[in-house]
Amino acid sequence: MKLILTALIFIFILIGLDQKEKPLINILKNKEFEAILARFPSSAEVKINENGYVYGLIQSDEILVDLKLKIENLFGTKLVTSSDIGPHISIYYEDEGDQGSKFNSGYHFSFEVKEIAKVSIFERVFYVILVESEYISHSRSLKKLTKKPYFKGVMVPLHITIGEEL
Repeated sequence: MKLILTALIFIFILIGLDQKEKPLINILKNKEFEAILARFPSSAEVKINENGYVYGLIQSDEILVDLKLKIENLFGTKLVTSSDIGPHISIYYEDEGDQGSKFNSGYHFSFEVKEIAKVSIFERVFYVILVESEYISHSRSLKKLTKKPYFKGVMVPLHITIGEEL
């Protein structure tokens, strides 16, 4: 009996550790979000910064401002944006190895906007637009990477950050 109890406690600890390493994702459904997302562009340009970080730059500043204000009003929260590069999809993080230079800077690719989500990770809360991109998934797998990027050791869905909750 004692052995079974010890085994169960160990399993619960492992489950808890596993959950801490995964982002908690809550999909936010709202007709107004859908109307704003319908205006969102569906293409981006590959850029690579000096540290090897690869991202898809999107021309959509005014739409993200609309979404940020809508979220703040609906949920009574304040969001901050901290990106120096503007709206983007992370394709490859510099801590994933040395594959960043193998991406083609300047290449234009398409993506599909899926939905808005509230994501909790590393004791922080972000509001994001979840996206899918065949180009990103295919490019990453050709370079022997997972289809989704790893951010600080955690696999994250492809997304565009709207803002972080204060």
